[in-house]
Amino acid sequence: MNVSHTPVDSAPPALTRVASDDEWERAHRRARQLDTPVLALFDAKHSGASVKTRALFEELASEHGSLSFVAVDVDDNEDVAYRLGIEALPTIVLFKDGAIVEQLGTNSDDGLRSIVARQLRLQQLSAR
Repeated sequence: MNVSHTPVDSAPPALTRVASDDEWERAHRRARQLDTPVLALFDAKHSGASVKTRALFEELASEHGSLSFVAVDVDDNEDVAYRLGIEALPTIVLFKDGAIVEQLGTNSDDGLRSIVARQLRLQQLSAR
């Protein structure tokens, strides 16, 4: 799986892990340049509830590189989670142009698959 701390060229990396506010802002700037939404997973290594969702998130990121997947471990970057009001782990948030479009709480694997499928359909429609 392609994991990066610095997005490159004209395609988003499969998964960007952000550990600082600067990396968070860079991921969003890059997504705006590419006109792609950001699908962010907020979790923590110590959260047992996050294990299954994290695995699915990583799998979807590796399969759908045209979307921008960002993982935030709240233990490493609690400021971003705090600013966004993230209270439960895991939480999945879809951003477009820096604004929250959709947010899912725990036990949201079907919701995550649904968001990805919807965003892929939107990309296909806009490419026509």
